Amino acid sequence: MRRAAILAALAAGAALLGSCGFGPAHFDVLRGNYYYERGMYQQAMIAYLAAREKPGYEAWISFNLANVYQALGETGASLDGLKEAEKSDDKPLLFNVSFNRGLFHHEAGRYKEAYEEFKHALELDPSSLDAKINLEHSLRRLKLSVQSPAKRPAKPGGPDGRREDAERILEYVKKKEGNRWYAPERMAGEESPRDW
Repeated sequence: MRRAAILAALAAGAALLGSCGFGPAHFDVLRGNYYYERGMYQQAMIAYLAAREKPGYEAWISFNLANVYQALGETGASLDGLKEAEKSDDKPLLFNVSFNRGLFHHEAGRYKEAYEEFKHALELDPSSLDAKINLEHSLRRLKLSVQSPAKRPAKPGGPDGRREDAERILEYVKKKEGNRWYAPERMAGEESPRDW
């Protein structure tokens, strides 16, 4: 009797999951997401590649793989994955593709391309605050890169301000770490702190 109840519950659960759109690839994607969230990128890649072998969600799987490749430092493979994901007509996915591609361009110093990608992402989802902020950052960087060096505001402490920045950083570290740099004259429980 108990065995029949367990089998009935399992059958009902499988039917419920099947009716909710959970296909064979879905469990591999969930497993990949779990590993990705924990920084276990190799395991995430294996799970996504297993999901890719099953029908359904190909564009989203390509997007997820692109994120894993980027986390592993494989920017070329990541951009290829984004290009593959871009073949979808799923608006949230297309937003994510443009947003991530904008991040790649911005990190590479290609601010014009980053600006265009964030602009496209905002056309897909005008309510995205992150895309608006990144669009502004890209535009600001683009304007600074186009501006001639004579028009840029001069930084104090030298032509590029590096000397002053280094001095400020050293002063800050000295203040924060100052207590650790000096040993007390007498340590608790010892007669003399001679053995340094």
